[in-house]
Amino acid sequence: MTPADSKSTFVNLTNAVGLAHVLAAIEAIDPSVPGAEQVDTDQRYLVRNGLIYNALSVATRYGYPCGFAIDPAEPDWPVAYIDLPNGQVSWYLPAYPGQWDGHDAIAKSTRIRAYVERARS
Repeated sequence: MTPADSKSTFVNLTNAVGLAHVLAAIEAIDPSVPGAEQVDTDQRYLVRNGLIYNALSVATRYGYPCGFAIDPAEPDWPVAYIDLPNGQVSWYLPAYPGQWDGHDAIAKSTRIRAYVERARS
């Protein structure tokens, strides 16, 4: 094994561990897990959903195929997918509650910059 191979193996293991931590946190709080405690489910779903978005970010960074699709049987609930080396995992997430307001790329950038400016001051 060359030093480059060792570094690649280390990076791959580090990536797997990072994603594994996020997935373990999802599994620990997710009320939809079989046998999960059904206490404070609304709050637990809020935390779970945030963790799912984080898992998608980590998976994207590390090159795991992931994204969203619509389940024809449940079109009001987008599905987040991550393809792990040992198989696909997925979660239903709530759909965006609003509608597109007609903004274009310029308006989007203007809004982002104004938000950032306000947040920094």
